Amino acid sequence: MDFKKKIIIPDGHKPPTTRRDFLKYGIIPFAGYVIAPNFLTQILFKNIALAADVSGACGGVAGTGYMPFLVFDISTGKTLLEKNADTIVPVASLTKLMTAIVAHEVVYLARSITVTDAMLAGLPNPNSVPVSAEGQLPQPVSSHFYPKVGTQYVGLDLLYPLLVQSSNASAKALAGFTGEGTFVRNMNAKAASLAMADSRFADTSGISAGNTATAHDIAKLLQYIYFKRPFLFDIGKGMTVENVGFIKVGDTIDIKNLKNFNEFVDEPDLVGVKNGETTAARQTMATVWNIHTASGTVPVAIVVLGSEYRKQAT
Repeated sequence: MDFKKKIIIPDGHKPPTTRRDFLKYGIIPFAGYVIAPNFLTQILFKNIALAADVSGACGGVAGTGYMPFLVFDISTGKTLLEKNADTIVPVASLTKLMTAIVAHEVVYLARSITVTDAMLAGLPNPNSVPVSAEGQLPQPVSSHFYPKVGTQYVGLDLLYPLLVQSSNASAKALAGFTGEGTFVRNMNAKAASLAMADSRFADTSGISAGNTATAHDIAKLLQYIYFKRPFLFDIGKGMTVENVGFIKVGDTIDIKNLKNFNEFVDEPDLVGVKNGETTAARQTMATVWNIHTASGTVPVAIVVLGSEYRKQAT
């Protein structure tokens, strides 16, 4: 589809091709028409819907031909664009957004926890490369945080590798404050309180295919964080502070030097981001953006599930 045939594009501007491009250029779709408060002329809703069909080239849920996605106005709760947004699918490490919420609301994060072998059972150290054919021992690679058995970590510090690097070990350690079973029950209770009726959590990391939700439910989670726990978005972008209340940040983890594995973190209009990937879930992405329109800035969530190319789809 040549968008230049349908939209007036000023010289020097790249034609929009993704949902985020349309939103960036100020196109806000509603029921049957489009408001273009910036430089674009009015176009038919059926034409902007073609932007959604980009998802067809990005993988998707078996049997549907399309990945679930949702573009959602955080401030009003209105859906702007969607496809299969009520399809229940595994969400991978988007689960960690709920882990972070429950950790903050249930655990006193100034406390420390000692990491045990049991916490790390089944979680390989991502800093080690496989043994070579010559039998050489694995060599450490320092890009990932991986806790040391017997070491104490402050709960608040553990939120940083959880959200910046999607650390499964951090998720396990945070669950250790209450016990994994109790922690996961609190995650499901919180989902119920947010009316995330189609969401189920099976662990704190998102490894299990039993961590499932719809794009609409993930949008509700993003909306809650935006209004009630915005500092979690700041952590995910890698923003650091010296103190949170009376809690000194970074005493037990070098949070300032954690490599950020989230996409878009250098984009000035990004509010929050979390990604994920497992075999069952494929690639997942949840982002919130400040979209600038003639009438003001609008916070917009974009949720992509079951994708092969989450960054391009967003």
